Amino acid sequence: MPSFMKQWKDFAAVSSMSGNRKPITFPDEGWAPNNMDHPIKITCVHNDISTFLPLHYEKGTIISRVRAKFQGIGASDGIKLRIVKRDESTTDTAWTVIGSEQTWTSTSVIVSTYNPTDFEMLEDFSYAIEITSKVGVTAVSLFSVGVETNARLL
Repeated sequence: MPSFMKQWKDFAAVSSMSGNRKPITFPDEGWAPNNMDHPIKITCVHNDISTFLPLHYEKGTIISRVRAKFQGIGASDGIKLRIVKRDESTTDTAWTVIGSEQTWTSTSVIVSTYNPTDFEMLEDFSYAIEITSKVGVTAVSLFSVGVETNARLL
């Protein structure tokens, strides 16, 4: 496949996300699988609980778009999405936001896409997609997060 073609890569939330993950027996403490027998999503019943998808791509990879498949259970339930990076060659421990925070709500299962300005993944940086629960009424479920990459700069 030519390097200039754009490609989507999607990650199932139940197996890929990390941070504030709780077992199904404690769903009120963070993001948790919804069903032990068929874990197709993670669900959160509290507002402002974050989970992260580490982006494991090579230096020079261009990230073009990010998408999330989710469903709010109540009328004002949804997610906030941010792309973050951190310089690992320094002692700095804070994440820096790339682009802007996106907030989406829906009571249907939807796929929302964020189109940040294309950015190149740099050497010495960690990258992640941060998904934060926006629970105004009941809960929110996250099914997957996807990343579209473009040409890789060499």
